[in-house]
Amino acid sequence: MKKILFVEPMGTSSNVFSKYMKIPLLGPVILGTIAKEAGFDVAIINENIIGRRIWANELLGVDILCLSCITATVDRGKEIANEYKALRRANGLEAKTIIGGIHASMLPQDVAPYFDQVVVGEAEEAIIDILSGKVKDKIVYCTRPEDLDSLPIPDFSLIKESERISNIPVMTSRGCPHHCNFCSVTAMFGKKYRSQSPDRVLREVSRYKKGTIFFIDDNFTANIKRSNEIFDGLISSGFIRPWTAQVRTEITKKPEFVEKMKQAGCNTVYVGFESVNPETLKSMKKGQDVEDIRRSIASFAKQSILVHGM
Repeated sequence: MKKILFVEPMGTSSNVFSKYMKIPLLGPVILGTIAKEAGFDVAIINENIIGRRIWANELLGVDILCLSCITATVDRGKEIANEYKALRRANGLEAKTIIGGIHASMLPQDVAPYFDQVVVGEAEEAIIDILSGKVKDKIVYCTRPEDLDSLPIPDFSLIKESERISNIPVMTSRGCPHHCNFCSVTAMFGKKYRSQSPDRVLREVSRYKKGTIFFIDDNFTANIKRSNEIFDGLISSGFIRPWTAQVRTEITKKPEFVEKMKQAGCNTVYVGFESVNPETLKSMKKGQDVEDIRRSIASFAKQSILVHGM
């Protein structure tokens, strides 16, 4: 049985999610869960969560090292890969390194010289063939899964010292129907909005007995009908736990919708204001104006929902 180690490298001090919130990337957890269910011996180390750099003895027994990096962590990812390969080869062992994540997906040629394989895009449907060696391409271009309900519920217990996780990431949708010209979301996940059913979302969040749920969808409330069904389910089940989400300003055009968000447990929203300069917003094709921003802040404040402007 091959031992697979997924690693999320330590972030820089400028990465707020790494420094303060310590929210793990979901990619390694979902892929690790799929690999575990397929019979691989899987572990995940997130350097931000354990609060230190990975030790040599945590790398030596690993058959395949998989790294998931954003741009802020890719240099550290290269360091870990080099340390792993040198350690394994010094002990007469084979070493295989794989990198995925947003940086590798956007700039595969940048990381290709440092890793045995580069995974571009959403890897859920390809990961087993990659780990088993059936796919041998240097750069692997993955097909996006259409049925997000079919994905397993992430097993966070695979993460070393998972008890340190206080903000639990939940992704219920992928893709975005908007056309902001500065954003990488559509390049990574496409313009087609794919989402899990409300029942699948409720089934997952009911598994988590502590911590704050963070719906990390780039636009959690893109489908108002689906969102209302999720909120109704949270309320009727008595699962009134604090949660946060990334949303857009236009949802505040319906005050009753924001009120229901609060009733369902929402305590903070992350909103992409981007700018308060009308011309800049127009050039970005953001689809909102300064008045939308003002209205949204007032609407969320009325419900005592904290606003993190981005």
